[in-house]
Amino acid sequence: MRKFMHLLCILFLVMGLCGCRQADAFEVWMAGYETLQNDAERQVYDTLDAQVQKLTPEVFVIPEDVSLRRLVQIIDIYCMDHPEVFWINELMSLDTQGLDKGSVRLVYRYEGEILQKMKEAQEEAIQSFLASIEPDASAYEKELAVNEWIIDHAEYDHDAVRDNQYTVRNVCYGYGALVDGWAICEGYAKAFKILCDRAAVPCTLVLTLMLDNGIGHMLNAVQLDGEWYYADVTNNDHEQYCPAVEHMRYLNETEEMLLKRMSIEPTYAESSTDTRNMLHNIFVPSCTSEEYNCLMREIPEMSVNRYNEEIIPAAAEAARSGKTWFALRVPEEEDYEDFRTWMFEDNHIRDFLQSVSMQDGVPALDIDANGCWVRAFRLIGVNLIVKE
Repeated sequence: MRKFMHLLCILFLVMGLCGCRQADAFEVWMAGYETLQNDAERQVYDTLDAQVQKLTPEVFVIPEDVSLRRLVQIIDIYCMDHPEVFWINELMSLDTQGLDKGSVRLVYRYEGEILQKMKEAQEEAIQSFLASIEPDASAYEKELAVNEWIIDHAEYDHDAVRDNQYTVRNVCYGYGALVDGWAICEGYAKAFKILCDRAAVPCTLVLTLMLDNGIGHMLNAVQLDGEWYYADVTNNDHEQYCPAVEHMRYLNETEEMLLKRMSIEPTYAESSTDTRNMLHNIFVPSCTSEEYNCLMREIPEMSVNRYNEEIIPAAAEAARSGKTWFALRVPEEEDYEDFRTWMFEDNHIRDFLQSVSMQDGVPALDIDANGCWVRAFRLIGVNLIVKE
């Protein structure tokens, strides 16, 4: 499998908008296209790209040397490259009933006027996000904005998972997260790629298996300054203890970090003899850099031995500036577990917040606010909530 991606700058036709208005050019990082084995497969991919623009599926012909099994895989590959295409039925993407040999038809979930309106709704959501980011934002800043925008606009559909109703609404599609406001991991990850694509941040989808329960999971890999990182927006969408810190928890992990929680599914290239159509990756990058790991980049390392001289003043400055949280990372040479136990299990978090509140210019804080810790990063976080 080729290790380099094909970066294609296309002029995207805003589908279904009156007057066929053209949107700004944007980049689609097409990992799947690069895995195709020959010209016939690339021809099929290009044909799919033309077919999916139609509001109603039409019959088309595939090359003789592309089998139906491989065609289904190419459809899957195409959909992973283009998660904005939410209307292809991934459970049964192809129909040959009543058609001549070599002729096929895509199976749509929505079509006609309904599909047109849904396309418009998705594009409106995408434009809303794009309007929220600064034109000169870096790729990392855009990625942060994508992560936060999805968390703000989508909610995990626990009912769909509990009842095995994965076809309810659009929870497995980016449309579910972007428009409906409901999704499961697949919808979260696809929405993440859609917005990264439109913000010109190279991004791909990655399929994994959770180590603790063997359940399939989908997340993303993003490229920042030439290095790849894993990003798991689904697991960032938690607000139980310290929301601002939890939102960064799984943003830009290395492979070593990820593999402590999950195994990575094989690629189609690695499983060419496998007859399954699902749970195959198209591209799995090497993620080794810690440069843009969000927790390490956004949260400073501070000596807990300088509690009053450094930590309290830093937390006070955060509160004065209006931040709703404060966090630090304990240096390797200091006793993280001792400080964590002292802060949380011995309940000194109240003393901490009271000390911060007593600093000049700090608004009165709720000393009963909670916090969080992340052992893997030696991190301690506290909520700074102003009393009403």
